[in-house]
Amino acid sequence: MKKTAAIAFLLIGYFGLFAQLHPYNKAFIWRGFQHQWTYNHRCNRVGDYVEYNSGTPIAVHASATGIGPDSTYYSSYYTYVESPDVVFKEGTENIKIHAKEKQLIEKIVTVSVPADDWLSGKTDYVTLLNGFDLRSDEAADKIQLLRLAVEDGEYEDATNQIQFKIYVSLVLNCQSVECPETNNSVVYDLDIHYLLVGLNKGEAAATQQYFTRSYSWDKKEELNTQPENKVMTGDVFPVFGKGTVGIKSFSFVLNSAHWLLAMNSNVTPLSYGPATADMKLSVDLLFKEWQEGMRNSGAAPGKSKFAEKRKGWAVMDMDAVLLQFRTAKINYGSTSGSMFWHGDNTPGNGDKAKVIYDIPID
Repeated sequence: MKKTAAIAFLLIGYFGLFAQLHPYNKAFIWRGFQHQWTYNHRCNRVGDYVEYNSGTPIAVHASATGIGPDSTYYSSYYTYVESPDVVFKEGTENIKIHAKEKQLIEKIVTVSVPADDWLSGKTDYVTLLNGFDLRSDEAADKIQLLRLAVEDGEYEDATNQIQFKIYVSLVLNCQSVECPETNNSVVYDLDIHYLLVGLNKGEAAATQQYFTRSYSWDKKEELNTQPENKVMTGDVFPVFGKGTVGIKSFSFVLNSAHWLLAMNSNVTPLSYGPATADMKLSVDLLFKEWQEGMRNSGAAPGKSKFAEKRKGWAVMDMDAVLLQFRTAKINYGSTSGSMFWHGDNTPGNGDKAKVIYDIPID
């Protein structure tokens, strides 16, 4: 009877603890995306992100091609976390991109977030990418370099704000026949979705790890790389019973500006061992320029027959963060679907170029 009573007491305390959680103890953490067209295109728009919206979570994928119409097949990956050990605050920062083709575009943006009473005074402020949305305001270009990163935050006592930096690097170009010869300007809008995680050492922990992949392809053999299994190790002491993973940065660099067929940048937790603090992961990093049969795409039989393929190489990376909690509720989820874009260089900056899904909270 004493053992049963003790277990009942612990269960009551456990569920009572979670019943007292506030909205700022809950969040959806973005774990990346998969994006694929049926044949290759310039990038008029590409994006993927999640928002919690104080209890009405959504997953969003955005896609728009240049001239050719096409279907997009995508997956969005995310994790629901609620824990008394951390606090969360999400936001979005818009960055204007005005440059010339072939030019290295580098942006460093300082973001200041007002610190609510529940957010101030933490020992650490971990900043995560919660997604992005890159869209052309004029002509679509090809991407040669894309890097998005967020720096951890610091509390500024004088202003009662959390400050952190966003880093953006881009090279875009369009040297092929479908590109206007008289226009070499690059005009894009970029939304960076971020998630601040406030924690105190000993109550939660965050450990970063960098993953990279490089490869080349030719015009004869199709590229078919698979996700790689990796391991992250966090803090062993004190023992943290739960763990999950988020993304601080991702990038790809190509030998030249390429048409985009597929782009994957996502991480999936496979298992977490509290005793060893090991998180086993599947890391999916891929840029694909062409595939067999794309010139006979049923989505656009008239346009796809002109699709070209070129050889090249890619270097991709991701900076992931292992988040550990004393106690937490963690649910992994994903959303997959398709959408169709009519092409014709239609501006991709409207709502028709994105799909919004309500995410259920289990």
